[in-house]
Amino acid sequence: MLNKLTNKLADKWFLVREGSKLEKAHQVIGAYVLVFMVWGMYRLLFRMPLWVEEVILKGLVMGGVVGYMVWKKERNGWKSLGINTKNFVPAVGFGLAVGVLLLFFGELVNYIQYGELAVNPEALTSGGIGQLLILGLVTAFWEELLMMGYVLTRLKEVWENEWTRVIVVALMFTLLHLPVMVVDGLPVVQIMVRSLLVFGVGFGNGVMMLRTENLATPILTHALWGVSVFLFE
Repeated sequence: MLNKLTNKLADKWFLVREGSKLEKAHQVIGAYVLVFMVWGMYRLLFRMPLWVEEVILKGLVMGGVVGYMVWKKERNGWKSLGINTKNFVPAVGFGLAVGVLLLFFGELVNYIQYGELAVNPEALTSGGIGQLLILGLVTAFWEELLMMGYVLTRLKEVWENEWTRVIVVALMFTLLHLPVMVVDGLPVVQIMVRSLLVFGVGFGNGVMMLRTENLATPILTHALWGVSVFLFE
C-alpha cells in the first residue's frame, strides 16, 4: 500500500516537473520566436539609419520582449538577467581579452583574404572609432540581454546539461542574424561562413556567461567582435 502511494506521488511529481519544464520552454521559445519574426520582417521589408535600428528599434523589440517576460510574467529583476556586480571585474577582463583576440583574428582573416590590412574608410572618419564602439556596445547589450541574459538563463529550467543549452542558444543566435545576410544578398557560401562565425561567437559567449554569471562578459566580447566586422569588412 505504501509503495503504491509512493509511486503515485512520484508520478505526480514527475508530471508537475515535466509540465513546468514544458511551460518554461514555451515561454522562452515563444519570446524568441516573437523577436525573430518582428525583427526578421523588419529586416526584409525596411531599412532605416544604422543608429535608429541598433539603438532604438532593437531596444523596443528585444528589450521590450525581455522586459515584459521578466518583469510582468516572472516578477523578476535585473539580477536574474546577469546584470549585477557578481564577478564583475573578472567578467570585464575576460570579455575584453576575448574581444581583443577577435579583433586580431578579424584583422588576420582580412589580411589572408586581401593580402593587405585594409580598413573600412568610414571607421577612420572623425569620431568614427568612438561612435563605432558606442554603437557596438548598445547593439551587443540588446542582443546579449535577449540571448544570454534571458534565453540562456531560463533554459536552465528546461535542460540541466550546460552544453545542450549553449549549443541551442548559439543556433538561435545564428538564426537571428540570418535575415540581414539574406537581405544583403550575400552568396550562399559567404552566408555559410558567416553563420559559422556567428555560431562560434554565440557558443563562446554562452560558455563565458555560464562561467561568470555576469552579462558584462558577452556584451564586451560581442561589441568588439562587431567592431572587428565593421573595421575589416
